[in-house]
Amino acid sequence: MKCLIRAKKLSPKWRIQTCMSVDDFFQGNSFTLTKTFKFVRWQPSTPGRVKLNFDGSLQGNSVIGGYILHDLKGAILLVEAANYGHTLVIMTEGRALKDGVHAAIEAGYTMMDIEGDNFITIGAL
Repeated sequence: MKCLIRAKKLSPKWRIQTCMSVDDFFQGNSFTLTKTFKFVRWQPSTPGRVKLNFDGSLQGNSVIGGYILHDLKGAILLVEAANYGHTLVIMTEGRALKDGVHAAIEAGYTMMDIEGDNFITIGAL
């Protein structure tokens, strides 16, 4: 059980540190390509900055949100996730962003690249 818990905790870090490129993936056979998917992988921050990734998602009847702050090499500087109760995912995205920016500033990081997957939240930022 300890091994499973440790693997679960370390898997996001491993995925981030080993997948730093963009790959094209074609769905269909070699004769009829139906769709092209672009897998966007984590990219390091601009030199002299840290990178804040945030996200929110629906888990059952409640929403979960969180953030990860990385240095240029991908090492995790700060991480937090929280259950935000019963609200909209868009509200969770915004709160995860706010919590991440606040925690980064409190820790002394003021120059940061911010990345999230919610178009509305990024647009509002």
